Amino acid sequence: MAPKTYFTSQFGDKKRYSDSYVANCTPEGSPSDLYARHRIYYMNALGNYVKHFDSKLAPWQHQAIEKGSIKRWRKVHYDDGWNSSPNCGGGACVYTREGRFHD
Repeated sequence: MAPKTYFTSQFGDKKRYSDSYVANCTPEGSPSDLYARHRIYYMNALGNYVKHFDSKLAPWQHQAIEKGSIKRWRKVHYDDGWNSSPNCGGGACVYTREGRFHD
C-alpha cells in the first residue's frame, strides 16, 4: 500500500486519543526487512508534531496501539519496508492498516 498519513484536522478537531492497528500479511518466514511500520504523533505547544510511538512489524505480525490522554492535534502514519513496490515478493508483500481518533 502507498504510504498514508491521517490527521485529526481531516476529521474535525483535536482529539484525546489516537488508535493504530497494523497487520503485516507478508507470508511467515519472509525476510524481516519486509516490515510494515506505523507511527503515532501529537502536536506540542510549539506547533510541532512529536513522535509518540514508532514500531516496525515483521512478516506475519500484528499490533494495536492507543496513545493519548489530552486533547491535541494528532496524526498516524503508515508505510512499509518494500517501498510499496507491487513487485515485492511476486506481489505477496501486503499489510493492512487502520487508524482512528476519538475522545
